[in-house]
Amino acid sequence: PASVMAEYGFRKVLSIDEYSSLFKEIDPLAPFKKWKVGQPNCKDFMSEKMHPPYDVYQEKVKGVFVVSDPVDWGRDLQVLCDILSTGGLPGNGKGDQPPLYFSADDLEYQAAFPSERLGMGAFRIALESVFNH
Repeated sequence: PASVMAEYGFRKVLSIDEYSSLFKEIDPLAPFKKWKVGQPNCKDFMSEKMHPPYDVYQEKVKGVFVVSDPVDWGRDLQVLCDILSTGGLPGNGKGDQPPLYFSADDLEYQAAFPSERLGMGAFRIALESVFNH
């Protein structure tokens, strides 16, 4: 999704996997997860090969686009709440919420499994419920 957003012309794009990997302990459950979701190691960004397109510790997130179904709902809910409640600078107090956009709002969709699967609309409802609690 981050590559697609960059192709649309957005210049400072990070996936939530990339973004969260830059913040030590933003996901307190990470040590207990046995799966990987293509999340680069924070050390990878500090290497000569990969550098974030902006200073994530100083420059606010100016907008959030959810363009695909989250793989790690717990982490993604936490990180999005951090971004939205702090004005785009997680860990730096409260601030004005940056804009949030969803590319699809389907509550459910049909996949190979016989029963419908939860879609981005369900994730949006979960995020709204947690954020507004």
